[in-house]
Amino acid sequence: MALVRTEAPSGDVVAAADLYGHLRVDLIGGATAPDDANDIAAFLDSAVGYLDGASGILNRALLTQKWELRLDRFGPCIEIPLPPLQSVDEIRYIDTAGADQTVPPVGYRVIENGEMPAEVVPAYGASWPSVLSTPQAVTVAFTCGYGAAEDVPGPIKQAIKLMVGEWHKNREATVGQSLTELPLGVKALLASFRVR
Repeated sequence: MALVRTEAPSGDVVAAADLYGHLRVDLIGGATAPDDANDIAAFLDSAVGYLDGASGILNRALLTQKWELRLDRFGPCIEIPLPPLQSVDEIRYIDTAGADQTVPPVGYRVIENGEMPAEVVPAYGASWPSVLSTPQAVTVAFTCGYGAAEDVPGPIKQAIKLMVGEWHKNREATVGQSLTELPLGVKALLASFRVR
């Protein structure tokens, strides 16, 4: 199995102005961004990267993005990772003759599982087609994520703000005091959103 992002999300999960307010940074002389805006943007990218996508600890997509799930064969049920699922865009496969084929949308059905990964199964009375015995013979293209930044749950955005705030305040790996892995409250805010 391989999971490949084909279209990255655009925009920020937390707006820069919201971060500046949370961090209580000074905007001197009518400036729209603090002197260390680039550092804050890097902290935001790191926090989102820590949570989002296939390598994120939440195992889910935050903003709208496109992925491909590549499998060696069809199983009875295909679990689509990185909830929430917006759509299954296409299911392609290599048939036993080595030709590229597409399963028509009427040939499968998507089972939504709320905040958990969705599943794709053959349509009632149908079965998956036979595929060539080769790695990655089946590709499921899908769109996932909550949507735009305003659709991302508040606790996830708050956790991002807390992480950015901690990194903004403590910019070194060690500062001579005991630091926890994540700022206080982040684990609690994220616990119900983590997909196992």
